[in-house]
Amino acid sequence: MQWQMFVTGAAATHMVSLSATRGANLFRIPRQDSYIRALVTYVAAFWRTYCGDPAALAALPPDFFYDDPQYRAFLEETKRLVELCEPLRHVWDPPRGGAIGDP
Repeated sequence: MQWQMFVTGAAATHMVSLSATRGANLFRIPRQDSYIRALVTYVAAFWRTYCGDPAALAALPPDFFYDDPQYRAFLEETKRLVELCEPLRHVWDPPRGGAIGDP
């Protein structure tokens, strides 16, 4: 979602999570410019390293950049962004039956 905010210039975005068993949740996600700067840096490095060279792309390791401690810190920051998400609404309408296999 941060990438979309970077591209559009939005200050925040909304996300809906839909679950057949837990209903719908609406979240507001604020823009994090420091995170976006790091994200753009890693996307550019990935592009330069792998996308311009078919041989490099074919040999792309599953854990690219993981040896870089700053990249691991970036991954941890990615997990911390969840704490900034603001839950706005939860909608749950329990199933009423009628589906194939329901009693």
